[in-house]
Amino acid sequence: MSAVVPLDAHQMIAATLPAAQRIPLWIQRGLGRLFVVPLSIIVIALMKFWARFRVSNHRELRETFATLTASREPLLICANHLTLIDSIVLQWALVPIRAFALQYRLLFWNLPARENVRRFLIWRIITYLGKCILVDRMGDKSTSQGLLQKVRYLLQRGEIVNIFPEGTRSRSGRISLEATNYGVGRILQATPGCRVLCVYMRGRSQERYSNFPANHEVFDLSMEVISPATALPGLRGARDISLQIVAKLQQMEEKYFSRGYATANVG
Repeated sequence: MSAVVPLDAHQMIAATLPAAQRIPLWIQRGLGRLFVVPLSIIVIALMKFWARFRVSNHRELRETFATLTASREPLLICANHLTLIDSIVLQWALVPIRAFALQYRLLFWNLPARENVRRFLIWRIITYLGKCILVDRMGDKSTSQGLLQKVRYLLQRGEIVNIFPEGTRSRSGRISLEATNYGVGRILQATPGCRVLCVYMRGRSQERYSNFPANHEVFDLSMEVISPATALPGLRGARDISLQIVAKLQQMEEKYFSRGYATANVG
């Protein structure tokens, strides 16, 4: 769907991964599939019964997402970012546990920063089994290229990838165009036909960024599929595409605050 100008020929990412990268990726996926149901039950029980999180319009969100993912066309989720567990809450909001056992591809791949994960062994285990590829923010160009290669490989094989296009948690609590990470644009340039699902998610008591949402938090989500396009090549095109996505999230944020904190259908 995304009509974007591809990278220059010397910048194009190979359609397949070298075996040295491909095999560890699928071993990780296989091990994750073995543990997905018990691990999901534990994590969701903590969110639902200990932290007492709730999601507004939960059933409708899941039905909409099920329709979007019925096709195996590439799907890149682009969401705003306020807490360390946004990707976990987002996954719970959009997909029920029973779906993972039947369609493991519905568990998203995520790209957390390595420095946020390596501090505790349990976090490293959960992120590995939870289909995460760690991002080295201090890595060189080859490291960045290798990450893009993996993401494109997964998208082309029907896997779903979630990314935060701002690159880091918003310190102001609001979307910032200045904080845009251009990696999402490069991914889309290299993956023709990839759909972009913009998701704005926010807890009603969330004012600024924090490590975790408040207990008893109620989350509101909105979703919109877009087709960013650009006439610009190379890095300028990647920047243009990325800015379009973040601008859409900014529009969704403005709409969120303009309508107030809806209280209907909390489940």
